Amino acid sequence: MFPSAIDLNIQYFFMPFGPTFIKASEVGLSRIPFSSFYKDSNGEIWRAAKLYDTGWGKPYGYEKLPELEFDDLITLVLFSDYNQLSMRTRDVESNQYGAASVIMDRYITEFIDFMSDNIYNDIIFNDPLCIKNLRIFAFNRPTLGIRITNGSCLYDSILSKYPSWNLIASEMIRRVYK
Repeated sequence: MFPSAIDLNIQYFFMPFGPTFIKASEVGLSRIPFSSFYKDSNGEIWRAAKLYDTGWGKPYGYEKLPELEFDDLITLVLFSDYNQLSMRTRDVESNQYGAASVIMDRYITEFIDFMSDNIYNDIIFNDPLCIKNLRIFAFNRPTLGIRITNGSCLYDSILSKYPSWNLIASEMIRRVYK
């Protein structure tokens, strides 16, 4: 469907859910002296990042570097299944919601193009997991549940910048929330 060789069993994001804060040490990260980056026990590099707004504002979490590309991010959202992966449910959700946040912050044009190209893709819409995971993007909420870096990503804002969004959102609501 789209090229991605991402390993869904690897942690790419750590994010809090609700009005909490995650300390780097709580997720096994330590600050690299004289920098704004962190490293884990494998020496991999992470950075603090504002992630998915679950209703309490965009919390700071952690994003593994190098940054993932769009195809990897959308794969992480759509195909992660905590019933099939060797990770804890919260870690799978951190990956999914972290990836969705990055998509909406950095790859909105690619996301809209992807949704336009796949709006009638039966591979996605015949897969209950994909349908469930598409709900992460909250097509049925005015704010999409996600805040864009330069402020609130309101439905009207998307509609005005991307005329195709109206069709996509209404079709997603019809197909995902039936």
